[in-house]
Parts: sequence; structure tokens; C-alpha cells
Amino acid sequence: MSQPHPEQRSFYQGFIYQPYDWSDEAFEETFRVIGENSDIIGFYFDGFVPWNEAAAKKPYHPVQEQEIQKRINGIKPHQKIFLGTSLLGSDRVSLSGYLGEYEVPRTGKWKDKTFDDPEVIAAYLHWCRDLITRFQPDYFMYVAEVDSGLVNVDDPRFQSLLRSVKQIYPVLKREFPSLPILIEFVLENDEQMSKRAEVTQSLLPYTDMYAVSTFPFIMTGGNPADIPKDWFSRAKEIAPDIPFAVVETNFLAEDFYHPTQGIPIPFRKKRLLIPAREKWQAAYIEFLLSEAHRLEAEFVLYWGYRDLDQLQAKLDGTGGAFDSNIHGFASLSKDCGLIDEKGRHRPSFNVWQRWLSLPRS
Repeated sequence: MSQPHPEQRSFYQGFIYQPYDWSDEAFEETFRVIGENSDIIGFYFDGFVPWNEAAAKKPYHPVQEQEIQKRINGIKPHQKIFLGTSLLGSDRVSLSGYLGEYEVPRTGKWKDKTFDDPEVIAAYLHWCRDLITRFQPDYFMYVAEVDSGLVNVDDPRFQSLLRSVKQIYPVLKREFPSLPILIEFVLENDEQMSKRAEVTQSLLPYTDMYAVSTFPFIMTGGNPADIPKDWFSRAKEIAPDIPFAVVETNFLAEDFYHPTQGIPIPFRKKRLLIPAREKWQAAYIEFLLSEAHRLEAEFVLYWGYRDLDQLQAKLDGTGGAFDSNIHGFASLSKDCGLIDEKGRHRPSFNVWQRWLSLPRS
């Protein structure tokens, strides 16, 4: 999969801000390591919106105000900034939940609102404006993984979302004309891509890039040799007239046992195996960055620079995304770090560094 290294790279290269533990020490270490090993940093406010406060144009809960300021303070002068939020909740089919002191379901008048409700659009636009004004990002995403759950253009939920997007995108473009405004799509295998083709095409007029999240090991297994060679180049075929970017990706470095994904193994009837090797992860990073350069990607963001064992141990049993009993995506991605849970650099880290050492063209 590897190609001879060029003298320059065409893309910005960085990480999504994801602490490996929930502590001040981990927050500071995460910002330090990302700052030393990237020229772009990504922030997500995904799945939850402070609807009440945004509608009233009032300050958010102090916990969220502190979180916003912590992230702003962690940005290094040399880093470009990717900032993402989303109308879509974490299930990718319903409206985002409520961001108060904690992330909780919507209640009160917001409980049953739809994407295209005028109050939703007004509040969401204020939230987007405020984030953009505070962070001053170089790229801004306003809908996450739009075609992961809504794959049928005739689905009433998708039509409601489309009506909302048609109102939000032109307002943001008018108010921030030099800022790329993005929708995030999902890049998977050909079978899955064909199912969502109409949804994707209907939304392309409302994004300035074809920006994708992609986690091929979930569909192909842990050996990157099984990833189709055109995995990334298909993106140019889908949207040839706008820039391409990878806003979210990672790859397993340790075996993972999952209840529904993977291959059967003896004596584990309730678990399937997704096999993984550190050398396979390194090969994926080489494939990812080589293709990003060849396709002249705008940027690449990797999610989870370090293994998330400490964070999962702290959050196990809470029922959230990092609960190992839930088997959600965050749990599946626990062992995808370029640095393992003990702070040891994996071979993939060295591949990353070789590419990062190249000047951006």
C-alpha cells in the first residue's frame, strides 16, 4: 500500500482533541502532544446543543463555558483549527440532545421538535455563530455523519433535515464568506455507499468540501491488505468538483472482541474477533496519508492519538459511549492510538512523524 515519500505533502495533518483520561493532567498532556505532532487540531461539539441558552442568546452552563475556554486556550499558534458541531444527535437520525451541565435528552418544548422547526434553526444558527466567533476556525462543520443513519431520501426525517440545511448553509456562507462550511459524510464499502448515494448527492450543494469519516477496519477487519485500493479515491468520483478531507479516522492496534462484528472464534460464542496488529495499523496510516497526498486532500484528522484505556476504566458502567458494556464506537476505538495506554509510541507513530516532517505544499 505504501508509496515512495514525496518531498512535500498536500494536506494539513492532525488530531481531534480527545483526552485519554478525564483529569487536568490528561487534558494538558493531550494538548501538548497534539501540539507537538500536528499542524491542525480538531474539536467536536457533537450530538448535543445548548438549545435553551442558544435560543435566548444567553451564556451556557458554567461547565460548558469552561470547556469551551479550555479548548480555546489549548490551541497552539501554528495550528489550523477544525471545528465541528451537528444538528444530528449521536444516533444520527434525530435532532441533537441538550447540552446543559451534562449531555442529556431534550425536554420541554424542545422534546419533539424537528430539524426544520423555525426555533430550532434560529437557535442552531446562534450556536454556530457563537462557536465560530469564539474559536475563529479555519474549517467549520455543521452536520456530522449525515448519511450514516439517514440513507433514504424519502425518509421524512431526512426531508426535514434537508429543509433545515437549505436554510442554515446560505446564512452561514453569507455571514462567514471566507470560511469553508462543511457537512461530514461517511466513507464505507461500495455496498453501503450505493445505499446512500442519493442522500449524498442531494446534500453536496450545501457543503464546501466532501469531508468524510471513515473507519475501514470495522467493515474489512484489522488487516489493511483487505481494504480496497480505491477506498479513498472513490471520494473524488463522488464529489469531483469540491475539495476532499478526512475529518475522522482511526485503526485498531490490538485485538477486539465484539458481539456482532468480526469473525467467529472457538469457545467465545458471544463474541466475534476483529484481529489487529500494530504493524497493520502502521500500514493503514501509510495508506491513509499517501492517499491523502495523492488526492490533494485539504486535511486529515486522526481520532484518538493515545489509547483510551484510562478513560474507559473511569467511565465503565455509566452507560455512555465509553462504557465497555455498550460496545459503542468509542469503546471499539479504545485501542486505536498511535501511542498505547502506557505512553509507548507504536510503529504507526513513526509513520505519522515521517509524513509530518514534510513541508505542506
